[in-house]
Amino acid sequence: MGLYRLLAPLAFLALASAATSLGQPAPAAKSDYASRVVAFLEGGEVVTRQDLGEYLLARMGAARIENLLKRKLIEHAAREARVEVTDAEVEAAFVEALQGVPREKFIKEVVKGHYGLTVFEWKEDRLKPKLWLTKMCRGQVRHTEEEVRREFESTYGERVQVRMILFAKDKVKEAQDAYATLRDSEEAFAEAARLQKLRGDLASSGGKIKPISRYAFNEDVVEKTAFALKPGQVSELLDTPEGIMILKCDGRIPADATVNLEAKRDELVRQVLDKKLQAEIPRKVKDLTDRSPFRILVTDWTVPAEPGQVVARMGEGVPVTREEFAEYLITRFGAEKLEGLVAWRIIQRACKEKNLAVTDKEVDDALEAHVKKYNATPAVFEKQILKPAGSSLYEFREDFLRPELLMTKLVRPQVKATDDEVKLAYDAYHGERVECRMILYPRGEERVAMQEYAQLRDSEEAFARRAKSQANSRLAAVGGKLPPIGRNTTGNPELEREMFSLNPGDVSRLVGAPEGTVLVKCDRRVPADATVKLADVRAKLEEEVVQRKVRNEIPRVFAELRKAAGPRLLLKDPNKVEDIAATVGDELQRAGFVAPMKP
Repeated sequence: MGLYRLLAPLAFLALASAATSLGQPAPAAKSDYASRVVAFLEGGEVVTRQDLGEYLLARMGAARIENLLKRKLIEHAAREARVEVTDAEVEAAFVEALQGVPREKFIKEVVKGHYGLTVFEWKEDRLKPKLWLTKMCRGQVRHTEEEVRREFESTYGERVQVRMILFAKDKVKEAQDAYATLRDSEEAFAEAARLQKLRGDLASSGGKIKPISRYAFNEDVVEKTAFALKPGQVSELLDTPEGIMILKCDGRIPADATVNLEAKRDELVRQVLDKKLQAEIPRKVKDLTDRSPFRILVTDWTVPAEPGQVVARMGEGVPVTREEFAEYLITRFGAEKLEGLVAWRIIQRACKEKNLAVTDKEVDDALEAHVKKYNATPAVFEKQILKPAGSSLYEFREDFLRPELLMTKLVRPQVKATDDEVKLAYDAYHGERVECRMILYPRGEERVAMQEYAQLRDSEEAFARRAKSQANSRLAAVGGKLPPIGRNTTGNPELEREMFSLNPGDVSRLVGAPEGTVLVKCDRRVPADATVKLADVRAKLEEEVVQRKVRNEIPRVFAELRKAAGPRLLLKDPNKVEDIAATVGDELQRAGFVAPMKP
C-alpha cells in the first residue's frame, strides 16, 4: 500500500499534493493492522494482519524491500508529473507481452520461471512502473531519418533464421567440451537445444528464436555472426551478456520487396520512438534514484518489532514503516502464504496441549543432518537446492524442519514396527542390491522416450551421453548413476521388479513413474551380505521402520487436526486469474483493446 493511500480526509490529500519533495509525508489515519482478522480457527483463535505481516517479513523482507522502495520512488515521480496508469492499461500491457504465447504458459515459464515473480507482482511492480516511466519519458525522445531507414531495414529487410543454445556465464568449460559435437552433429545440436537449462523458452522451442534482422539485436556480434552463417553452419562460441551462445543457421529469409519505406513511415517512426523510449527509461530511473536515494535500516527481518518501526528512509528522510512494508507483502503474497501460517498455528496448538516443544538446537541438528545428505554446507545447500525452488534457509528451518520435528513428537507414540516390517527392512539394507543408471524423461515426453529407446538400449555410448544431458539436473550431474538399490526401497514396485530382473549391461523397458518415464541400465548386482545377522541390527532397523512410518503418518494426522480446527481463511488471492473483462472490459474497449477471454 502506497504511503499516500493511507491518508484519510480530503484535507490531507490536498496537503499531500502540495508537497514538493519526498520529505513531506502527510499524517496517516489510524490503522486496524494489529486487530483486523485474516483467519479464524475453532475455539476463538484468530490470525491478524500483523501476525501475517510478521510471518511474511521474516521470510521475504530482505528479498522484497528494494522492490517496494523503487516502486514508491517511481509512483511519487509519476504523481508529481500528473501521470496516471489505469488497470485497463496494465492489463493491455500484459496481453501485449504474451505475444501469442498462451497465458498460463507465459506465467509459468516467464513470470514465475525466469523472473521468479507472482502475476500480481508482474503487473504492479513491473508493468505499472514501466507504464508510469513510459508516459514520463515520452516527450524526451525524437527520431532521425537515419533511424527510420534502419528501422525499415530491420523490419522488412533480409533476416536469418537460427537456433540458439545458451550456456550460463560460469559454464565456459562445459560449452567448450560440448562444442565440437554440437558443431558436427545436427542430432546432438537438436538434442542439446531441446534440453538446455538456462532458459525454459529456448528449451521448449528447441532453441528456435525469432529471425534475426539487421539493427534489431542488442549485441552487434550476434547479428554479424548470424548474417555471416550459411544454412547448416554453426557459429563459434559467443561471449554475450546473457551467456555463452552458440548459433546454428537454418535458413535465410529474403527482404520483402513488396513494401516501400514511405508507405510505412508512420509505423516506422512509432517503432523508433518506442525503442528510444525503452532506452531512456533506465536513465530516468537512475536519475530518480540519484536525486532521492533510499536507505534500508533493518538487517534482520526475523526479529519482530512494532508496526511503526521505520525500516527504510527515502529521499530527504521520508520513513517507510514496518506496517507499510508488511501490507505491501500481504497484498502480493498474503493469500498464498496464509495457509502456511495457519498450518503452523494448528500444529502449535496440538503440541501445546500435550506439552510438546522443539528447541533451536534440535532444529539445528536436523538441518545439519539434512545438509550432510547433499555433501554441502548450509550456504551451498541454500544456493543450489533451496533458492531454485523459491525458498530460503530460514523458511526451510521454520516451515519444514520445525513443524516436522513437532509433528514427529506428536505422532511417534502411536507408531510401532512389526516383525514383518523389520524383516523387509533387513532385506532392503543387507539383501541383494542392484547398481543402475537412470534416465528420467519428464511427464509429457513419453513419445521422445519411445523414439530414443532402441538406440539407448543398443548403444552404451548413446545411453551414457543421454544420461549426462537429461532434463533432471541432479541425475545429469552424476551421469544418471543411482546409489545401490535394495528391495522394497523405491516406492515403485513395478520399477523395482524391472531393476532386479536385469543382468549387468541390460537396459530395462520404459517404466511409468509419477515423475515421468524411467529407463534404467544395470551396471552391477551386489550379493547379499551374509556376515550381518538380523538379530545384530534389529534395534537399528526397528528405529528406521518407525521413522518411515511416522513420516507416512504425519500427513494423515495433520489432516485430522486441520479438520478439527476448521480454519476460515479470509484473504482473496490477487494472483488467481479472474475474468478481467468483468472489471476493466469497458476501459479496454475504449482503449482499443479486446478484453482477454477466461482461460
